[in-house]
Amino acid sequence: MGLFGRGFQKEGPGVSKDASQKRKFFLFFELYFRKFWKLIQLNMLYFVVNILSVLAICVMLMSLSIQQEPGVIDGVALIAYGVLVLSGIILGPSTVAMCYVLRNYSNERHSFLMSDFFEHFKKNFKQAVPVGILSTIIPALFIFAIMYYSSIQGVMGIILLSVTAFCILIVASAFLYIYPVMVTFDLKLKDIIKNSIILALANFPVNIFVLIVDAAILWGVTGYLSVYLVALLCMFILPATLGFINVFSVWGAIDKYLMPKKEDAEDEEEKVFSDERILK
Repeated sequence: MGLFGRGFQKEGPGVSKDASQKRKFFLFFELYFRKFWKLIQLNMLYFVVNILSVLAICVMLMSLSIQQEPGVIDGVALIAYGVLVLSGIILGPSTVAMCYVLRNYSNERHSFLMSDFFEHFKKNFKQAVPVGILSTIIPALFIFAIMYYSSIQGVMGIILLSVTAFCILIVASAFLYIYPVMVTFDLKLKDIIKNSIILALANFPVNIFVLIVDAAILWGVTGYLSVYLVALLCMFILPATLGFINVFSVWGAIDKYLMPKKEDAEDEEEKVFSDERILK
């Protein structure tokens, strides 16, 4: 399950069946470097589509370092955050579109990058928009909660901070699954979220590992590189790399808990991934 687990069955022309027995750790790096140029192209497409989000984030970061009147800075940051929330209208559909391509790469299935990206951008638009907006609002709510609960002294403050931290882990884990589930199964949004929360709990140790890996990469990039190098990495490879890690790692749980098993005798030896959205 997850990064070192099951769930990646080989299929398609030119892929041997015994190759499916490779340890998933080595398979991850093999697929990552095999698709590296494609990941760069996908990342650039994702970056361009989300340019409004990028500009809003840049303005907010710049407002933290500019020496001006506090009221002016707060106003600029607030406007930028408003733009970021609105950009969630594009962030959600573009993320689910990227997730579709990454899902195919992680399962060694061919994907026409541009056409598949925009096809699933449009196909999942209605469901992905609220998820994209929530992904810009929820972190702010958690930040405010942490700041507020940190000011509470004693045991109650510790309890509230602990509950908040646990909620952050569950929500972050659920977001690992929302887009892959959305792009794979024909479900209502509430059922997508419900299944994602269930998977977040069922696969919790793997989810924590993935979140730690993501956090370590982000910390290493932002903590040790110049702002210009960080900008270049974000433009060319960083979001696609994090997305590939996440999709590859959580697909084992999706395959185990959500994918129906084939009943036909000829399909007993191997389970074939279907691109049909069939789970209800």
